[in-house]
Amino acid sequence: GLNSHRLWMPWNQFRIAKWFKENQVHVVHTHMFHSNCYGRLAALLANVPVRIISVHSIKDAERKEKRWLMRWLERFTNRTLAVSDAVKQSLVTSGYDERKIKVILHGVEIPPFVSIEACKSVRAELGLTESCRVISMVARMIPLKRHIDLLQALQAMSQAFADVRLMFIGDGPDRKSTRL
Repeated sequence: GLNSHRLWMPWNQFRIAKWFKENQVHVVHTHMFHSNCYGRLAALLANVPVRIISVHSIKDAERKEKRWLMRWLERFTNRTLAVSDAVKQSLVTSGYDERKIKVILHGVEIPPFVSIEACKSVRAELGLTESCRVISMVARMIPLKRHIDLLQALQAMSQAFADVRLMFIGDGPDRKSTRL
């Protein structure tokens, strides 16, 4: 492959485009804001016939400059893949061509529902009563995932419900943070 270190440097767009041409690349599929911009630009310079981007977050279109750049590059994109209906709606609101957007939800295989006895056993192991309401968040523990918002919501919920517990499931730099 090609090392993507310092992808944002202008001369790298030409290096990447050259690599695409030399390797007769027919499809470029990028993920996340920076590679969606710079990878797509290099694909455009190399005349790669199919350019696909994946958008994972509505934050990609938050800043005005980013919105402008993404919208400008969108006209040179064959397909935009959004990970949720909310991301798709954000893109449409930002000016993307809705006909080019396809929602592909994160694929998570859900095993068959476990027995009530197994649920009771896990609750007992965790010290939770049957009446306890459990809210869980499965996500990387990074500021972007906004775990703090769920903690603040828990404060409001604990006033309405006597027995509420919050479980964070995941790992990342904020796992040991005192901010959580």
